[in-house]
Amino acid sequence: MRSPKIITKLGYGKTLNKDGISVKFVKVISDSRCPKGVNCIWAGEAEVLIDVFKNGVKREQRIIKVSSSYLSNASLVTVLDDSELHVMNLAPYPEYDIKIKPEEYYLQLVTKLVE
Repeated sequence: MRSPKIITKLGYGKTLNKDGISVKFVKVISDSRCPKGVNCIWAGEAEVLIDVFKNGVKREQRIIKVSSSYLSNASLVTVLDDSELHVMNLAPYPEYDIKIKPEEYYLQLVTKLVE
């Protein structure tokens, strides 16, 4: 039987906790996704930094790339103890001439954390 999937939003600077494993959205390293309403040669991507903790102890730090076409290119990250984290999207999506403040960002995740 497959483990249930949990869909969640993880805000900038916030932490997702499940069964002793925690993932913290540390920062957006870069966001070069092509803004809405602009024709780009390259769709671009974003890079985010996460910290992974087990039982409150930081175990690793990861850089995750998020594609512009998130529907077909979810980033699968296997964290501690084979727990899976699918980063589906980084939101909000950029718009021409509108600067996104760091605290406005959030990750859209699908998780399958080992019980």
